[in-house]
Amino acid sequence: MRLLALALALAAPAFAETDAPARLERSHPDYVRCETITSIGNRARRERVCKTNAEWKRLAENSNRNAREVQERGVTLSNPGN
Repeated sequence: MRLLALALALAAPAFAETDAPARLERSHPDYVRCETITSIGNRARRERVCKTNAEWKRLAENSNRNAREVQERGVTLSNPGN
């Protein structure tokens, strides 16, 4: 037991000298941000989702692109002559 305490005491300064990871700014692409998402049709059920800013941005871009495609497809189907 004393040997373990001695080993920990000697190793402690080595751990203290290592640099802690730098904190990222909120606008950094690798900053992890969490949001609470409510399920459609169920106000009581909520889920906490955590992603990096880059992943949230990619998700928003994909959603916008899909919405645009649906709108364009709907216009061409309703007006086949145009």
